[in-house]
Amino acid sequence: MGRIRAKSNSPDVQKLLLSEMVVRVIKNIIRQQFRDIMKESKYLSEEQARTKINLQFFFLISFLISIFFKMKEVFVTYLNLVTGHALNSNNFWKNITKLVLSKFSGAISSQELQQPSFKIQSHIDIPYVIRRLSAKLGIEISRVSP
Repeated sequence: MGRIRAKSNSPDVQKLLLSEMVVRVIKNIIRQQFRDIMKESKYLSEEQARTKINLQFFFLISFLISIFFKMKEVFVTYLNLVTGHALNSNNFWKNITKLVLSKFSGAISSQELQQPSFKIQSHIDIPYVIRRLSAKLGIEISRVSP
């Protein structure tokens, strides 16, 4: 994908391809955090099973709700980072740039990187990234009515 972007003469195609590379990098980070939550939850469920609590149904429901809220918190944290509404968004984007460069050969040209003001978030479509992350992770984003 990086090489295709490097050969493209269309700014729109370049933006779309870079956006998709960013989506894939962030998706992998979020999925790893989801896996970590599941591993931690598995350990907790095994510990509680050993205590032989007879409230199994209650435990199962509270356990699933706990996992859901932890995953939701991870996703919302990344939405805030992506949109620049988190204190450490600048560091986040620097790390994303490094990861995109390491995963996709030719993703960002040396000319772009030499620009002192280069910020990857200025070269992608943020709403597209959010929609794609949501779709790839199977998370529906809906408006909350007041």
